[in-house]
Amino acid sequence: MGKMQPTECGSRTLGYLSLVFGLVATGTLLLAVSTDFWLYATEWKMFHGILTYKLSQTKSTNSQASSTKSNINSALRTFYYTFIYPYLTYCITLWGNSPKSHLNNLILSQKRSIRLIFNLKPDSHTKPFFLAKKILPVNFICLYYSALFVFKFINNLLPPHFINFYTLSNSVQSTTTRHTPLFYIYKTRLKLIQTSIKITGPKIWTELVPPHLRAIINLQHFKSKFRAFLLTLHLDSTT
Repeated sequence: MGKMQPTECGSRTLGYLSLVFGLVATGTLLLAVSTDFWLYATEWKMFHGILTYKLSQTKSTNSQASSTKSNINSALRTFYYTFIYPYLTYCITLWGNSPKSHLNNLILSQKRSIRLIFNLKPDSHTKPFFLAKKILPVNFICLYYSALFVFKFINNLLPPHFINFYTLSNSVQSTTTRHTPLFYIYKTRLKLIQTSIKITGPKIWTELVPPHLRAIINLQHFKSKFRAFLLTLHLDSTT
């Protein structure tokens, strides 16, 4: 006799909790975007202008000028990851897999901040710049952190209370094959649960992450390789 199928009770509860915390996280994030987000970027744009002016006034060799410009670009990238990136990733595993229409404002805000920080034209296309600076757009950041969460679950890197967060297929099915997915995905018609990390995490891991990346067991190695993989996907995407 096969094992009993798990109920949706725990999954439904998780979906409601995800909604509550997701709304709080999103509200906090949008507030940050509308205040400190632009304040930091505006101040940095002024500083960037000063640095650029000083560079243009300095009579130096080409190699020195190139080195100085490289240092400025490095500092600008550091500024982005220090003051902008934390806002974009706050509680992202809770709200990151929401419908794209819910993320549009954040996607636009990220593009505007990139144009502002790196002194780009207001109407310039940002995709080439994202790729050149190896910066992931918001929608790809969501995929990155979702897959990272599942990786940590598989390799026992999450806190103890997440030990039973996902259900493995071999724990609910009497027979499995090599084609059986690693995770048992709860069947539900509730949109709130369908977009929660409980459901989207295993789907992203199975459908998006290539087998050779799923085989990695070192966290830093996985981060590096999967990030590079997502940049390649962004290169091939139409957005």
